Amino acid sequence: MDGKYRLAFPSWVRQGGITDNAVYLCAQWERLRESNTLTFPCEAAPEISLCFFESKACLEYGRDDLPGKLAELPCTWHLHLPLDLPFSLKSAPTPLEVAESVDICVKLVRKCDFLNPAAVVLHPPAATPSSRFNPDCLECFAELWAGHGLEPKRILLENQPGSELDCLMQTSATLGFGLCYDFAHVYMGYATQAESTILQYSAQAGIWHINAPGPRLNGHAPLNSLSPTQTDTLKKVLRHDRKECPVLLLELFNWGKIEQSLPILNACISRT
Repeated sequence: MDGKYRLAFPSWVRQGGITDNAVYLCAQWERLRESNTLTFPCEAAPEISLCFFESKACLEYGRDDLPGKLAELPCTWHLHLPLDLPFSLKSAPTPLEVAESVDICVKLVRKCDFLNPAAVVLHPPAATPSSRFNPDCLECFAELWAGHGLEPKRILLENQPGSELDCLMQTSATLGFGLCYDFAHVYMGYATQAESTILQYSAQAGIWHINAPGPRLNGHAPLNSLSPTQTDTLKKVLRHDRKECPVLLLELFNWGKIEQSLPILNACISRT
């Protein structure tokens, strides 16, 4: 596969606000490039994942939190929508909960329009051992989203612990959504995913969340925490043929853990 990866980092890797973190990340990126730390082909600029994880707090952000000077930084952006959306907390949300969720998401997207985020990552409702995921709520979400003049293809559905990858692929194809592949989440659910399905799903995903399943299955552990089997799977998905290089988000909320992970990422991508 030809092309370059775009490496991405969360907007929170140390204490401080979004601006402090973004400036720090751009400086660290330059240091990585100058030191030739990365051995795989990368785009010249990094991407920052704007972590809007909590609905109420993020809706209250003003220009002090999201100043215009963020658009001047040498990076691109994508947006991660809240984890506590009313419809994300249930396997079968009501139409009202879907509508409330869309309203929150649209307000947050409008708030950061000036950064021109390339994509918007959404946690869809997750299945549980006793309740399968009902994709009908995403059809409702897509209709309401489009009603605000927004394109469904901007949304990338992220697999959750317990997500059925086949179902997400079918739903995204039907409704025009994209996909986001979270490596650790595959290992945190109750369902076993076939390797062929993982490869197919990851090949379609525009953004990958790269991390290891952490203690208490909460994810977000550095890559040196991967088991040998997990490392082998990561190698396979990174080396699998795809039409385009995905954005690789090292979804670790500590710069030290990101640096710990880079040698493993180098080794997993390299074919030599």
